[in-house]
Amino acid sequence: MNKDNFRTPINIFEKCVDLFEYGIPYLDTCATNKTQKIPYCKTFISPEYNALNTNWYNPYRLAWCNPPHSQNRLFFLKAIEQAKQKITKTIMLLPLNILANKYFHENKKYCKVEFLEGRIKFLYENGEVSKHPSRNGYCTILIK
Repeated sequence: MNKDNFRTPINIFEKCVDLFEYGIPYLDTCATNKTQKIPYCKTFISPEYNALNTNWYNPYRLAWCNPPHSQNRLFFLKAIEQAKQKITKTIMLLPLNILANKYFHENKKYCKVEFLEGRIKFLYENGEVSKHPSRNGYCTILIK
């Protein structure tokens, strides 16, 4: 199974959103027709539209991002760019090891970090729960 194709369980999405009390994000920056957060997010950016090359503007000025695992750095930096330009705030779900990276430390003034307890059992593309929890701990980061 490609580690970039796992879905966020709804209970984890809700927990991440509730931690920051900004309301429900309007835009899911990394979704497909199968993985979008309906009825939560109103719209999404599919891989065909490449969220890394797209403006994340949305009426609520709040986006959700659980990036493909292999592109955590790129999506984090894109969320920072969108925050600096005052286009949108972004709630991200990221592995804890991101906190040790230089690019995080260079931008941490834009971030509010909350730690998630335990390991997440992500979903396969078909919605089935993974048999094994993630090998990493995770945090949610509000980038504003």
